[in-house]
Amino acid sequence: MLFRKPEPQIRLNEDSLLNYLVELFDLQAEKNLSRCYSIMPKIEYGLRLFNEANLKFKAINSDPDDEFTGNISTTFIKDQKGYYHKALDGEIELLEARIKEEHGATKYEKLQDKKAAYSEFLSRVLALNSNFKGVVMGYSNHMGNFKKSFSMIENNIKNFEYELSRASEQFSQYNAVRASIEHLISLQNELHAASENPDFNEASQGSQHEAEAAQEELLDLEGKKSSAEAKLSGIRNEISSRSLELEKLLSPIERAVRKYDHDAESKFRLGAYLSDPYAKIGDEIAYAEFISLLRRMVNKLSEHGIELKDNDYAVSQINLIINANIYDSIISINELRERRVDAEEELKAYDRELYAIRAKKARHEMSVKEHNNEIKHRDELKAEIEQQKHTLEKLFSDYYAKPVVVMD
Repeated sequence: MLFRKPEPQIRLNEDSLLNYLVELFDLQAEKNLSRCYSIMPKIEYGLRLFNEANLKFKAINSDPDDEFTGNISTTFIKDQKGYYHKALDGEIELLEARIKEEHGATKYEKLQDKKAAYSEFLSRVLALNSNFKGVVMGYSNHMGNFKKSFSMIENNIKNFEYELSRASEQFSQYNAVRASIEHLISLQNELHAASENPDFNEASQGSQHEAEAAQEELLDLEGKKSSAEAKLSGIRNEISSRSLELEKLLSPIERAVRKYDHDAESKFRLGAYLSDPYAKIGDEIAYAEFISLLRRMVNKLSEHGIELKDNDYAVSQINLIINANIYDSIISINELRERRVDAEEELKAYDRELYAIRAKKARHEMSVKEHNNEIKHRDELKAEIEQQKHTLEKLFSDYYAKPVVVMD
């Protein structure tokens, strides 16, 4: 028993795949396309007859037959005859130039293009006949040669189209393989573009290091910020505690002070000291004035110059304030307030610095993420390219029985 020797593998890269495909398809479709080539001389012969008919029509000097022209004047039709001839001449010249051009990679596509050129020519001739209806009707007895050549071209184009259609399935297969090749080339170009930056990995490593360094900075600063927050909280608690003690000492005489300020002739008002002692009692002189006013108020109450519900109670409360030396408490609270402002500014500075470092860290992390996404995209492209190669190799095998191996 004889065994057929397996066909050797055909190794091709992307640059030669399309040319090889065109070669295979032209060989595969040659039998059907050869019939098209045998029909083309008949179409060209019909075109020559049509051109001869046009030249003969140009030479006619007789008047048009008015039997079929209706209300159109014979003079107008005779004038239009020359324009009709020139229009047909132009269409013939346009067709001759068109069929000299070649469009398409395969013989099938080139023949399709020629068929389209002939079909478009016939359509334009019919359109001219409609536009020059008076001429066609007036010289209907001279249209025989036109009709004969036109029918010859038309019938042969139909035959031409039929023979082309017999290769349409093969052309569909060709298009499927071509689309697969073009997709492979597109994927390889995309991979090449994604791999163009030689410093990409180094830049990503730098971004990774910068992101890690920023994270360490963040941890350090966040620790410092926590300490600053604890310090600020302690200051605020101390201010609150001391302010509450002072308020408890001063608040029992507020009503008596309002009565005193109302009745007193002095321009100095004790109420102002009570409403904001931290601003009014800022130094020893101010404190001395405050104590002096309190003593005057004690004298007034003792002499019953002011009548309260309980003058003795008011005097005792004022004496408590005089003897408490609140000056030290006020100075201490004011110092705490200044420290609070400094601590709040320190926290704001930490927040600004943390914001800047977080933004820097985010930028570097984004760069790393983009790098990782790019690596992932490259890997996906490589996998898709390999899959596309296998698909393409199978198409060559299924459609053309060729053991093609697609190389990089």
